[in-house]
Formats: sequence, C-alpha cells, structure tokens
Amino acid sequence: LSAGTDGEDPDHDELADGEPDHELTVPLYINMDDVSEHDPALYLSIQQNAKRYHQLFGDVVDSLIVRKLGDREVSSS
Repeated sequence: LSAGTDGEDPDHDELADGEPDHELTVPLYINMDDVSEHDPALYLSIQQNAKRYHQLFGDVVDSLIVRKLGDREVSSS
C-alpha cells in the first residue's frame, strides 16, 4: 500500500467504511538470492529480462487471484 502525502494510507477510509477496495494493491517481493540458490540459470534470465519477468509474475499472480476468487470482479494492475 502506498502512503498519501500526509503519511496516511489512502485506502484506509474506503476500507474502514466496510466497502471492499477493488483497486487495492500490495507489494510482492521476490528474493533474488533465493532464486539464485534454487536456479542460477533462472536468476540470470530474470536479470537479463527484468521487464519480461515483471510482466510474467504479474500475470501469474493475477491468474491465481482469479482462480481463488472465481467469478468475483478482479481488477488487474
């Protein structure tokens, strides 16, 4: 979640009102040291094609969310 200019969470008011925030985003961190230990070739490929892998990770996460939530509305970032 990103903080507003006053340091407050911009999504806080919407979440506090009980309305779901369909635009909620949270960071996903990939530890590249772990990737390197698990698969050195994948580590190098990610380094050389960061934009492509960023998109691939996003697509996979989106598909997992859709699979989990089913027919509920899901917005992608």
